[in-house]
Formats: sequence, C-alpha cells, structure tokens
Amino acid sequence: MTGIDSAEVCVLCEGPPDVALSTCSLAVDGVDAPVASSASASAFAATGKPADEHWIWFITRVPEGRHTVEVRLNPAAPASTVAVFARGTAPARPSDAPFDSGPAFPLYRPERRTWSRTLIPPMACNTGAAVVQRRPREIITIDGVYLDTLTWSEASAGWGEVRLNRSVMDKPMTITGRRCLRGIGTHADSRIDYELPSGFKTFAATIGYDQEVRGGSVVFVIKGDDRELFRSPVVGRDTAPIEVRVPLDGVSRLSLIVEDAGDGIAADHANWADARLLK
Repeated sequence: MTGIDSAEVCVLCEGPPDVALSTCSLAVDGVDAPVASSASASAFAATGKPADEHWIWFITRVPEGRHTVEVRLNPAAPASTVAVFARGTAPARPSDAPFDSGPAFPLYRPERRTWSRTLIPPMACNTGAAVVQRRPREIITIDGVYLDTLTWSEASAGWGEVRLNRSVMDKPMTITGRRCLRGIGTHADSRIDYELPSGFKTFAATIGYDQEVRGGSVVFVIKGDDRELFRSPVVGRDTAPIEVRVPLDGVSRLSLIVEDAGDGIAADHANWADARLLK
C-alpha cells in the first residue's frame, strides 16, 4: 500500500449472539500486531433499542508499503460469516466542505479522501479444519495522478450521469470481461473537461465499451485546447480494450469526448479506465 496516509485491516465476524465471544489475532510480516475490537453488543442505537444483529470487528493498523498480514480467527459460533477488508485515507486535492459553517458530522477532512478494498468477501466460517486463503494483490504506482482524484470543470453524458470509478449505471466497470477499479464511466454523447495542473506531459487510459449492456457502439475522442489529439475506431461490446497514451505538450485544457458512432446513443456505455496524467 503506497501513496496513503493511513491503512487498517478489518476482520468482520457475523452470526448468532455468541459471535461476540469470538477472538482474533493479527500479525503483520510475522509480528503480532495490537488489535482493537468493537461488537454489536456495545454499538450505538439511535432508538435506544438493542440492534437485532450480532457481529464483531477486529482492526489493526498497517504501515505504508508491501506487507503480509496473517489473520487467526477463533469464531465462538459455528454458523459464523467472516470477511476481511482494508480501509484508510489518502491525499487528495482540497475541495469545498460539503457542509455549512457549523460542525460537520462526520468531520470533514480537507485534502483527504477515504478508500477501502475487499480482501476476502463474506464467506461461511468452517470451525473444523483451518482454512487458508492466499490472495495476491498487485500494487501499482504511477509517476502522476489519477483523474478520479481531480475535479473536472465540465462533465456531461447523453444518458445518466458521469461517474468516478463506476459505470454510468453505477456498477463496476467491465471491458471485455476485465474488471476496472479506477476510471470514469459515461454515456455518449459525453464531454468531460479538465483544467490541467502543471507538470504533466501525458494522458493515459484504457478505453472500452462497458459490458453491462449490449447493442451500442461509440467513438472515443481526446482534445487538447479544442484541438483533436486522438480518435479511436468504432468500439463495441466485443472490442478489446484500447491502451491510449497522448502527449499533452502545451495543453492547458483536456477534453475527453465520447461520440455515438453515427448510429444514435442507445446503449452507448463507455469507460475511460485508469485515466491518469503522467509526468
């Protein structure tokens, strides 16, 4: 984990009432780590009534960098469900606080954005033989910035709304079976403009048609200061992802445009996956 301010590994155990008696230890790179816990028995309820749910969280902090985390869970209830997550904060450009001048709840944190990842999705816990799952995670670093951390000056779509890190239908972005975690999902006819910060020389992205629908076709266009820098061929549902790298020398405004390929905008779902500016 790089480029972050904080990170925590969180283990969730849910099940019958006895699940709150479960215990857990975590080790980071073979060294036992301090673990905090929080259970439903002590959770806040706005109505004052006990929540009709039973769970317990185990949490430990993880420093920046590449690490191996070992989770040793002893569930107290045989019918438990277990999941493991990572969460934290990362630097981001300052933005206006989404509240009035009074105290914010939750507290607004300028120049910070939250992030989270599912490491192991919810699964039934086997209280018999130990279960070991190893899930390698690729950590990608770039000499630049992802567009989902910047604020566009204009964003329009021919249907729905432009979305960050999701498709235009607010689903995971998928291009020919490939799941894309970062980027911009939109719908023809679309235009997204960015006023470029200084110091970046290249725009890069993986472009493609989102497979949540079928029957449409799109064309991707990149402009710099209204001058066309790139135009894709017609892209459809079965078109392989296209890797794009466009020089930005002297460009102050970047425009990402999706056209309807001349056959109308029906089902024209498009993704600018891993859209980023590189130095």
